[in-house]
Amino acid sequence: LSQAARKNNRQVVVYWLEEHPEHHNLVVDPATVIDVAGNGFMDILPPLIERIRPMDSFEKALSQCLQVASKNGHKEVVEYLIGENADVNAVVEEARCASGGNDPCDYGLFYDRRRSTRKLSALQAALMGFERFGPKTQYEYWRSSWTGADASSQQQSIETLLAKGADPNGADGYERYPLNMAAAYCTIEIVQELISSGARAEAATKEHGTALQAAARREIGGLPIIKALLEANASVRSEERRVGKECRSRW
Repeated sequence: LSQAARKNNRQVVVYWLEEHPEHHNLVVDPATVIDVAGNGFMDILPPLIERIRPMDSFEKALSQCLQVASKNGHKEVVEYLIGENADVNAVVEEARCASGGNDPCDYGLFYDRRRSTRKLSALQAALMGFERFGPKTQYEYWRSSWTGADASSQQQSIETLLAKGADPNGADGYERYPLNMAAAYCTIEIVQELISSGARAEAATKEHGTALQAAARREIGGLPIIKALLEANASVRSEERRVGKECRSRW
């Protein structure tokens, strides 16, 4: 069943779950369901979720499903999971390929406790997922063993999360503000959406700095985002003036 679900083989999944009542006690491990959510296999997700075992892992698995669906821009899955009471502001361990994401994985994830302790909210994951549409960077967070949606669906996933109450100022776990991530990875439209939703333009962390600094370091597309942040009353500190001088040649 797990292999069929990971390959989106609906015929086999239906065979096991619907046509054979003697399998009513069949259970599904969380890793399988998270893989299905990450690939956007909406047609087989609902019957699998209700069979997640053990039950004490259900809430965390639901949050990780939302996280990985958001990161890969699967809007329909995001909407479904929120409808199933997934917490849009839950901060959980990053669901990721056990190989670290650098090589294709036959079986998808699971969160590898030996390699990462990073935690993300669904909104942070959705914003990070936008990096796959931009220039490749040394960090390559965009790499994934899952199938990602297009940029339009990615943006709609972010809009859905914000509309359903995702905190535009939540920096728990990864300790990076959503607006900082949007300034680094996303379009001007998403930056403006976050600002309209109440994101604080001046918010900063010691490791990642401010949204202005993130925008200044972009290879392309930084200038309109910097203008939008300044219009939102982002303060220009001395260190940001220095970063601006260093990056001015890029514009």
